[in-house]
Amino acid sequence: MEFSVYPSKSEFLKLIRKYNLIPVWTDLLCDLDTPISLFYKVFKNEYGFLLESVEGAEKWARYSFIGIEPFLIFKSKGKRIDILEKTKSGFSKKEIQSENAFLELKKLIKQFKTPDFKELPRFSGGAVGFVSYESVRFFENIPCGKDTLSFSDLHFMFPEILLVHDRLSHTLKLIYNIWKRENEKNPKELYDFAFQSLKELKEIIYKERVLKEDIPLNYSISFSPEISKEEFLSMVKKAKKYIENGDVIQVVLSQRFFLESEISPFLIYRALRKVNPSPYLFYLKLGDEVLIGSSPEILVRMEGDIIETRPIAGTRKRGKTEEEDKKLEMELRQDEKELAEHIMLVDLGRNDIGRVCKYGSVEVYELMVVERYSHVMHLVSGVRGKAKDGIDMFDTFSATFPAG
Repeated sequence: MEFSVYPSKSEFLKLIRKYNLIPVWTDLLCDLDTPISLFYKVFKNEYGFLLESVEGAEKWARYSFIGIEPFLIFKSKGKRIDILEKTKSGFSKKEIQSENAFLELKKLIKQFKTPDFKELPRFSGGAVGFVSYESVRFFENIPCGKDTLSFSDLHFMFPEILLVHDRLSHTLKLIYNIWKRENEKNPKELYDFAFQSLKELKEIIYKERVLKEDIPLNYSISFSPEISKEEFLSMVKKAKKYIENGDVIQVVLSQRFFLESEISPFLIYRALRKVNPSPYLFYLKLGDEVLIGSSPEILVRMEGDIIETRPIAGTRKRGKTEEEDKKLEMELRQDEKELAEHIMLVDLGRNDIGRVCKYGSVEVYELMVVERYSHVMHLVSGVRGKAKDGIDMFDTFSATFPAG
């Protein structure tokens, strides 16, 4: 069977004159694999990710994304930034010092120019990683808290290879992002290498492989809290005092729990997606740092010039029957405390995106609709606006981080 890659080599050679990051891809039938089995087949080193939408309406749950083989890695802690660039023999490392790592990440991403292909989904390549909570100091004049984890402030990978699993059409897009460096003299070789890499990846995917990792069904775990119950209650009293004094409107207290385990992080992710399927599931393996999560909520999205946020506040458990579900939904809609908190977050969302949207364009297009998930139901609203001229995704993120 003929192996086809898009765009063609001749079209690629035209595009490379104008752009320096070009996705080339091939389409495969994929009715026997899942995102989990695909990840097991293709993930082989220290950097990779899996982004899934397990539950929700079709427009949220259609695609899952697997990224491997980074051509760039961006990692920062304090003023130190490490940028690792893929070479033929491994990675070369450049270390720089900066007061604002977020601006350095922006400079790096702005160097790339990529064409827009209507055949590709909304995400076909870019930077995937995390921005730690303490990075708020890059956007607001807020002092850092005590560092007890030694995690990076920012850590991102730029995947050379992306797999896009289409649950609706049972197909798989294999995407190879070709980066043309400034000193590159032979773009034909870049295309040929990408072509061969996609062909080899297809063979790996079509090979039958038995998965050897099973989720332990009766595994006993015990989490240890970072602070005691008494310490936490003391924090609650202090927070209430701040509210009474008018210093703050709302305080969200957090508690960190620890677990020592020999179970692989990816098995923990598989268990999480089983017990708590959500629209936004993620597994990020970034060297020694691994993030696993399941959430119904986005922080912010910018697509074209439209900026959107979807505040969630107000929760009830799911009923055992449809009748009980409706009863709990009605109870949720009539709960004054839940409604007040939700309206406050909607106002915060309007104010946040209003900082980067054109005057008069911000609207609440959905107000307090009930969305049902595997274990709970939430009150959800949708807020969107049209970006001001010159506003980019970095400005948008800065205006909305952290949520609330």
